[in-house]
Amino acid sequence: MALVTLSDTGGFEPLNVRGYRVERGIQTQIPALQALFRCSDKNLMFTFEEADRKDLESVDAELFPSVSLELGKTITTNKELVDLLLPKKTTTKKKTAPKTSKSSLVKE
Repeated sequence: MALVTLSDTGGFEPLNVRGYRVERGIQTQIPALQALFRCSDKNLMFTFEEADRKDLESVDAELFPSVSLELGKTITTNKELVDLLLPKKTTTKKKTAPKTSKSSLVKE
């Protein structure tokens, strides 16, 4: 579920978005697909999270022209959509502790 809030420049409060009540300063969850078709609304601010990945990857290719208009960018694949809306995954490499060797000062 995408998160939506009323933007600072948003007009009326509260606003009804596809059956969901949206108020300033309060994040409301709405289905990711419904959020895609309101992204161009300047009165709303949307946040997509990693939990939305499955929904975004399953968007039908026939909807890409409409989604492209909403986002203001040409979308031709689900990967492009995911890359645009979701934060980049950062991989951190685990540091391994250096192997310890016996000191030459210790008698065996």
